[in-house]
Amino acid sequence: MWEPGGGAARPRSTLRYVLVGSYRRGGRHVDAGGNMIHRVFPRVVRACAVVVLLIGSAHAAVINVNGTADENSASPANAVCTLREAVLSANTNTAVGGCAAGGGPSDTIVVPSGTYTLTIAGTGEGVGETGDLDLLDDTIIQGAGAGITVVDGNALDRVFYVYTHPSDYVTIQNLTIRNGNVEGILDDIGYLDLI
Repeated sequence: MWEPGGGAARPRSTLRYVLVGSYRRGGRHVDAGGNMIHRVFPRVVRACAVVVLLIGSAHAAVINVNGTADENSASPANAVCTLREAVLSANTNTAVGGCAAGGGPSDTIVVPSGTYTLTIAGTGEGVGETGDLDLLDDTIIQGAGAGITVVDGNALDRVFYVYTHPSDYVTIQNLTIRNGNVEGILDDIGYLDLI
């Protein structure tokens, strides 16, 4: 039989795990029979605290568009944040061009008044670098008003392609979408709100 403080290793299958109710004898937690007890409660509390900190660190970002050109610049020295670069920042949670990095689910892309014409041709690539603007995660695209914020597909491809997880939401509000080739928006998976 294993003795607390003894030299022989106790078989793992006979260890007891409890949340409360043990007492200390000789610096170890033991039950009434002298069997060593591992207290789980402090470990559970520490594990939960770590999970809460990790969840709390992933937060949505606000990405402000400040240029109407259609660019996909890998250079962070460029201070201009275009609509395409903002979508790429939200999709990848990294800074693209002059845009702030996305922060996780439900990033908001703020698009001021102006006409944003898509000019980078290409179809079928699926991440938004060319052609349509592919939305791959929870995203809110907030225009300044349907009459003053216009996203023009230039008949190159669709304008927006929503391809998210089935439980994700994409909201596009207060802007006009026009001149998409085939259809203006394709909602393949997930939820799409047009407001």
